[in-house]
Amino acid sequence: GLAPSSLGVNFVSQASLDCKVQYKLRTKRRLLPVKNTRGIGPRHMVRNQAQPEVKVDPKTHEVTIDGKKASSAAVREVPMNMLYFLT
Repeated sequence: GLAPSSLGVNFVSQASLDCKVQYKLRTKRRLLPVKNTRGIGPRHMVRNQAQPEVKVDPKTHEVTIDGKKASSAAVREVPMNMLYFLT
């Protein structure tokens, strides 16, 4: 049914609401503007004390986190796409 869509909201910029993005996205969820986020940072996030040093080599695009090389295997399929979250 429509219950999940009617219970959730998506936060978007005020500019997108001004451009009537809700009609372009064709979502059934309410769209609300994001407000007062300029001063929010990692220290405000619940259970987010980790603030590692992340570096990206501009030539090789190698990513290191606290000096250790970061890597992830490629996936064949993404189980939930953007459309799933916007309906």
